Amino acid sequence: MRKNLYSLVAFWLLLLLAFPSRLFALDGNINSHDPGALLKDGKKYWMFTTGAGIYAAFSEDLIRWNSAPKTVFPIGTWPEWINKVVPGFEGIFWAPECVFMNGRYYLYYSCSTFGSSTSAIGVASSPTLDQDSPAYQWTDHGMVVSSSARTDINAIDPAIFKDDDGRVYMSYGSFSAGIGVVELDPLTGKRKVGAAIVTVAGGNNASWEAPYIFKEGPYYYLVVNRGFCCRGTSSTYYLVMGRSTSINGPYVDKAGVDLRNGGGTTLLNKSGKYIGPGHFGLMRENGYNYVSMHYYDGNDNGNAKLDIANLGFDATGWPFLTRDWVAAGRYKMTNQNSQLAWESKGCTGKSGEPLAQAPWTGLNCQQWDLTPVGDGVYTIRSAESGLALSLTPSTVPLTCNTAPGTKLQMTIPLDLDCQKFKIERAADGAYVFTSLANNLVVEVPFASREPGTELITWGQNGCACQRWYINRPSESIVSKASYTAPQNGRTVSYENLQLLWTGNAQSYNVYLGSSPNQLELVASNTSATSLRVPDQMPIGTYYWRVDAVTNGQVAVGEVWSFTVEDRVAPTVLVRNISVTLKDGMAMIQPQEIDAGSNDAYGIASVSLSKDRFDCSALGVNEVLLKVTDKNGNSASTTANVTVEGALPAPAISVSRRDPTFTGADANTLFLGYGAQELLLTASNLTPTGLTTYQWTPSEGLSSTHGAEITFKPTVAGTYRIRVTATNEFGCQTFAEMLVKVIDARCNTSLGKVLVCHKGAAVCVEASSVQEHLGHGCNLGNCTSTQVASSGQSQSALAEAGIASANLKAFPNPAYDHTTIEFSLPKAGKYKLALFDSNGKLVEALREGVAKSGESESVPLSTAKYAKGLYLLQLVTEQGVTSTRLVIH
Repeated sequence: MRKNLYSLVAFWLLLLLAFPSRLFALDGNINSHDPGALLKDGKKYWMFTTGAGIYAAFSEDLIRWNSAPKTVFPIGTWPEWINKVVPGFEGIFWAPECVFMNGRYYLYYSCSTFGSSTSAIGVASSPTLDQDSPAYQWTDHGMVVSSSARTDINAIDPAIFKDDDGRVYMSYGSFSAGIGVVELDPLTGKRKVGAAIVTVAGGNNASWEAPYIFKEGPYYYLVVNRGFCCRGTSSTYYLVMGRSTSINGPYVDKAGVDLRNGGGTTLLNKSGKYIGPGHFGLMRENGYNYVSMHYYDGNDNGNAKLDIANLGFDATGWPFLTRDWVAAGRYKMTNQNSQLAWESKGCTGKSGEPLAQAPWTGLNCQQWDLTPVGDGVYTIRSAESGLALSLTPSTVPLTCNTAPGTKLQMTIPLDLDCQKFKIERAADGAYVFTSLANNLVVEVPFASREPGTELITWGQNGCACQRWYINRPSESIVSKASYTAPQNGRTVSYENLQLLWTGNAQSYNVYLGSSPNQLELVASNTSATSLRVPDQMPIGTYYWRVDAVTNGQVAVGEVWSFTVEDRVAPTVLVRNISVTLKDGMAMIQPQEIDAGSNDAYGIASVSLSKDRFDCSALGVNEVLLKVTDKNGNSASTTANVTVEGALPAPAISVSRRDPTFTGADANTLFLGYGAQELLLTASNLTPTGLTTYQWTPSEGLSSTHGAEITFKPTVAGTYRIRVTATNEFGCQTFAEMLVKVIDARCNTSLGKVLVCHKGAAVCVEASSVQEHLGHGCNLGNCTSTQVASSGQSQSALAEAGIASANLKAFPNPAYDHTTIEFSLPKAGKYKLALFDSNGKLVEALREGVAKSGESESVPLSTAKYAKGLYLLQLVTEQGVTSTRLVIH
């Protein structure tokens, strides 16, 4: 769809598309703009087109179309991700494209706004298109590609191409940087990891859009729209083409000019009422190439309508498009319901003879010369008289009756609409004749099977009495089935395999077997021209035959073959689970993640990318479930495994029973004076249950276990004391502290204390120590390095090799935001997380690698959290640092 749209015509068109009618014949469809390629699910053909919520319509014969009761997304709703990528998007999806792969239908859609290059293509999938099926459910998979500037390939108008080797590509683009091709992952439908976007046509904001790629023989053909759409009868849209031996180009036209340099041979332009043909899509079935497009009807105020044209190839391999389904020549017309042929009743060759049905005798009055006059319209003349088939004249020879029920007769050939008929091909090989004068179709009234019944024109209703087989006079009415699919000898995937054929018989008998001489009847007296093959068929070569039956006559078919192989990856279904750590570990089995993965030939193995989790994996972990079927095909899908538990955040508090002032901090003891032991209490800032504590080293400690112990040293020195906390989940972290022990004993028999007084060590009475301390003296020898109470504890820790991270938040308390700052004393990995007061993980904030001493800043919006006390926890290779955060 054209991005540079400024006219109100386009706006009203999209509004019209949002409110589709319920039923319309092919020529009456005013609800199709940018239709995707037609595709079939079961007995129904589907068309998806621009509209609110993505509009869908279906048909069982390619002639009569019904609006589907549901849109892909309920009108007024759409995936949340879209407005984050495309601000201002209002629910009108452009140019959808639907394809079948991996056992599902993948629908690609465009999201944009008029005149903007800020666009995105998304994809959703459903196991079926049948809206009455309980399995019908569209699941959105998010964005495939996006664009934000004129230098990008504008992310609209997707078209999907599946190559012979199983690789899948998407072409897309509109004006801006031209047309791009990118490879997709066939297992996910999304852009393949690392796949480059290749420009194959247009650029520099020239009018190139709505690309479509198909393959014929050795060539890839690229069809693209040029000109402007969406202006009703003023639209200038037309189709151009180029071809290449590579999917990524270069694509050149018939003159050899690259489509990136302005090349492009015209494939189709406006003709008659068909103005601005656009958005080419191709469906191949039963040997026919059905091209879906839209056009602006010059006879109906420029309304956009669905057009289905016929694609052929000339002698040089270049495609051509035509609305003609029957070549000029002499034919017989046989009714699908009565099996009786057209006849100029009476066979006199006189003007005024009515058109009737009669048994085929081969007389000239039953043979008709069809002459195309353009756009699928034909004149029809009797081989006997040369008179033209016409609606009954009301004023001879100027006008004709156009009312429903008007009969047909032979008249003098004139250039009148009542002597012209649009011939359209139905999916089953029959044709519909529509008068240009009244838009009514030729039928046998009341579905009569009586010879001599005169034919009339009536409204399209799908009756077999309105369907006609067109054959050469020498051809048998009961002709053999032809145009098989799969083609004879073709190797195919078992997935949704259907046997297809073309014929004009009343019914068919289908035979299938593992050898040409042992065919078994698998379907009898079926009127369908297709048969679904069971998915569980063993791999191998099969043979089949279709016998055509009409009025008891049988045309025995040829024996065809096909080879089935399994190229379909298994369907992987996963569930998200939660596991709780025990003894610091949790394990899972593939069966816990697998939610019913399946394959037609059975599953050989399932495996996980990760099945063990420890305390470093708290929170959500992505785990890949890989499923391999019995034929070696594999597929993978991720599931979330939430590991529940908590890391302890131990801390050590220090107190002493002897409050004697020593002039040093609480972590310093003096042998011989003041407190001779410290009371050490361990605590866990993230309590979740029972926490146990282990102390090291044991020297001087009253115990190595427990939350509260005493430290009573006997020898001076620097002691590093560590407590390791283990919580109920088995997770461990540790805290350390440094205790300085200075020997202040001097002549212990006299109870004297060593004091550094004016640079000299002297022994003084214990009772005078406080006076000396008041004069600036220090306890102990003058060479003792004391830990002062003015913040030197951290320095001392660093000297001893006990480095901890610096962690803080401001403002704290926080109202709607805070900023977390931290630095690591040693370069390495870190994880920053927020816990509640019970130690439960609230959010993993950041993880990464930091340099030594460099400050890291993390802004945090706190408005989304409940008021209360939280704990910020920084886990590094050196240990755990925690700080409290209050949110008001």
